[in-house]
Amino acid sequence: YDGSDERYPLSMIEIDRTKKHTFCTAPCGCGKTNFIMKRCTKRFFYTLPFQASINAMCVRLGRDLEGYSIGLKHGSSNNVDFIDDDTKCLSNLFGLPGKVLTPFQIMPISFCLKGYESLIMDIKGQDVIFDEVHTYNGESMTYVLELIKVLHYLGCNIHVCTATMPSILKRKILDVLGVENTQIVELEKDTLSTFNRHIVHTVSGYDSKEIKKRYENGEKILIVRNQINNAITTYLDLLNKFDGKVKIMLIHSSFERSERVLLEDKLVNDFNRSEDPCIVVSTQVVEVSIDINFDVMFTDCADIMSLIQRFGRINRQRERIGVMKDVYVIDSTHDKMFLPYDEEIVSKTFDVFKRINGKVIDESEIQGMIDYVHNDEEEFNVKANYSSPFQSDGKTWKKELYSNTTNTSIAKILEFVSYVVIREKNLDEYLYSSSDRSRFEIPLSKGKFNKLRRSGKITQYDRYGNKVTESGDGEKVFVNVINDDLYEEGIGLIVK
Repeated sequence: YDGSDERYPLSMIEIDRTKKHTFCTAPCGCGKTNFIMKRCTKRFFYTLPFQASINAMCVRLGRDLEGYSIGLKHGSSNNVDFIDDDTKCLSNLFGLPGKVLTPFQIMPISFCLKGYESLIMDIKGQDVIFDEVHTYNGESMTYVLELIKVLHYLGCNIHVCTATMPSILKRKILDVLGVENTQIVELEKDTLSTFNRHIVHTVSGYDSKEIKKRYENGEKILIVRNQINNAITTYLDLLNKFDGKVKIMLIHSSFERSERVLLEDKLVNDFNRSEDPCIVVSTQVVEVSIDINFDVMFTDCADIMSLIQRFGRINRQRERIGVMKDVYVIDSTHDKMFLPYDEEIVSKTFDVFKRINGKVIDESEIQGMIDYVHNDEEEFNVKANYSSPFQSDGKTWKKELYSNTTNTSIAKILEFVSYVVIREKNLDEYLYSSSDRSRFEIPLSKGKFNKLRRSGKITQYDRYGNKVTESGDGEKVFVNVINDDLYEEGIGLIVK
C-alpha cells in the first residue's frame, strides 16, 4: 500500500509512525483504505457495518494481499465462494493475518459473553480498523464507543476512517485515543474542492419518466429506498413501466443468505463493470465501502451522513475532474418513509439540501452541514453510564455484566440474538443437512420478525422437526418457518 497516485490524495500524505492511532476523515474515493492499511503494522481486524461492504472489502484485501489468508465473519460468511473452506474454518479461530467483520463480532469482549477470552487472545495489541463508524446509530453507537475503550485498554492500535462524522462524535473518540497519540488526517480545502462531483436536486417524489429517460440515454441508475417494502414496490413498478425490457436488479437484506451472496456478486461484477445502461434498486446496504460507480441516483432522504455515503456511489471514479453527476433527494418526511432514521434528523437533512437545490455540493462545506444536523451532545450519550463494562478506574469489568450466554440484557439491546426464518420447502434439508444450513436463512429485524409471528405466519419447530406450540418452551425452538409464498427469487421476503 506504499504507492502514491495524485488521483488519491491520501496516498501523498506521509505516515507518522510516532503515532499509535489514526483518525482519517476524507471523501469517498480518495484512498482511505490504502492509507489506513499502510498505517497497520500488526495483524489487522477490519470492521465494517454491512455484509455487502464486508464481502467487497474481503475480496479487495484478498486480491491485494495475495498469499495471505484473510478471514471473514458475518451471518452469511459460510456461503461465500471467494474464500476457501480452510479460511472459513480459520475465521472462527485466532491467529489469521487479517479478518474483515462487523464490530459486533468482537463486542463479546466488552460484556464477557461466551468465547470472550479467545477473542482477547486474538485481538490484544493488534491493529483494529473502524471504517464508516458513523453508520452506527443510537445505542449501537454508544456500544461501539465502549468497544473502542476496551480495545484501547487492550493495547490495540485503533484506526478510525470515515467520509462523514459529526464533530461531537469525533471529539468523543479522540478523548479515548488521545490527540497526542493519534495521526489526525484531513484534506485541505483546495484538495477537497477537486472532489466536488454531485449536483443535488430535492424533489417531492419519484419520477419514473425521468428514470426511463435516463436509462434510454445510456446511464447507469442507482435507486436507494430507506425501507425494503418500498424498494420492492419501486422495483416492480419499474419492471411494469419498462414492460420487463430493462436490465434491472433488486438488493436488500431480507434475501436468503445464499441468494444475497449471488446478488452482491451480480451487482459488483456485472452491473457495475458493464458499460450497458442498468437500474439497481436497493436499500442502504449499498451505501458503505462497495466500490460501484453509477451515473445518477434517486434516493429517499435519510440521515445526512448516510446520504453523503450514498452519493459516493455516483461518479465515484471521477474519470474527469470537474464533471458533475445528478443526485435526486426525495422528500421522505411523510408516511413514515423516514424510518429507520430519526424523523427530526431526516427533516433537518432535507432542509439542508433544499437550500442548495440545483447546485453543486461543495465537499468543503459538508462538515458544517453535518454539524448543523447533529448538534445534540446527548445523541451519543444514550445509556452510556450504566452500560459501560468498566468500573470507574477504566480497567476492571463490572461483575453484573459477566455472562456466558447471549441472554444478557445488553446483548438483547444490541440484537446479538439474531432473528432468522427459512422457507417451508427447505425445512427437511435445514434440519438434517450435513452441509452448511445457514444458506437457507433469511435475516429479519426484530420488528419484522414479531410482525410475522403475531400474524401467525411463522411456525416454530424443534431440532427434531416437531412443531412447538405457543404454550411450549421457547428454549425448544430450533427454527422459524414461513410459508413459501412469502418469498420470491429476485424479490426476497415480503412482509406487509
